[in-house]
Amino acid sequence: MDTENTSSNLPKTSPHQRLRRRNWKGRNLYCDMLNKAKFRAKQKNLPFSLTKEDIVIPEKCPVLGIPLRREGGMPTDNSPSLDKVVPKLGYVKSNTIIMSHRANRLKSDGAKMEHLRIFLFMLWWDIKATWLRKAAKNGHETSSVLQLGLNLNP
Repeated sequence: MDTENTSSNLPKTSPHQRLRRRNWKGRNLYCDMLNKAKFRAKQKNLPFSLTKEDIVIPEKCPVLGIPLRREGGMPTDNSPSLDKVVPKLGYVKSNTIIMSHRANRLKSDGAKMEHLRIFLFMLWWDIKATWLRKAAKNGHETSSVLQLGLNLNP
């Protein structure tokens, strides 16, 4: 008989065990962050030299300005998250920052040029919307502005 672990033959985790694990994570957030970072560094062969003292969780996310909540369980947008500013430099004090889980996801999901393009588009959209509101308020024709586009292609 094959003894390979599958989800059907692994021991079930009781609700009590899940609650204890979640409570431990809430009380030991620094240790949890360090252990996970160390594991990821080892997996990706990255430098790791952080200590518990290197992890300082601010009241607010330095990127988005939202309050950071130190809770156990599944991460929320407001959960603190350890970020490698330059991923290939690894988990060293000079290359890590605590930000919100949301900011870290947004940062990790795109390249700098994609972030710049989104920023330029949103800026253009705000300028266009402001101009349209002012033009409409002053009774000017706005249909020609509606046809304007933003070409961000290189």
